[in-house]
Amino acid sequence: MRADDLVGAARELGAALGIAVVGTVLSVRVASGTGHGATAVTAFTDGTALGYRIAAGVVLVVGAAVVSGLRAGARPGVT
Repeated sequence: MRADDLVGAARELGAALGIAVVGTVLSVRVASGTGHGATAVTAFTDGTALGYRIAAGVVLVVGAAVVSGLRAGARPGVT
């Protein structure tokens, strides 16, 4: 297995999981919002905003973990 195959598989998996998480949050938020008297447009907007906030939080946490791992793995004096 080549490295670019592994990168492609990781990218596909990340995209699929991201879409699943944002879609789940959106559908739950729309269903609960319209059940509480909000209009469909308002519930959709609120659900989309929450889904993207969660996705941004995940990206920040994973990015911090990657930077931390790269710094821990760096050897002094090697460029």
